[in-house]
Amino acid sequence: MKAILYAPNLEVARTLLNAFLKDYQDKAPKVTELVEDAFDDVTAVLPLPEPYRRRAPGQLTGWNGSMRNFAVGNGLSVFSLTANL
Repeated sequence: MKAILYAPNLEVARTLLNAFLKDYQDKAPKVTELVEDAFDDVTAVLPLPEPYRRRAPGQLTGWNGSMRNFAVGNGLSVFSLTANL
């Protein structure tokens, strides 16, 4: 997940997203749907020049917290969601 957030450009982020979706579509369909739906919003800063890409710590904490709560609530391991990234 973090690799998608900090990808150097949109093409790399899309490649990482596709790999994540392929790995987890069967294991966690709700998580993959959530990630896929949020992709455009999460990567909106990638076309901007590097100095403007900085994210507020609360943005990442909130997104990661939401994913962690969703995973734990659905019996998934948080570490398994990030192991292949």
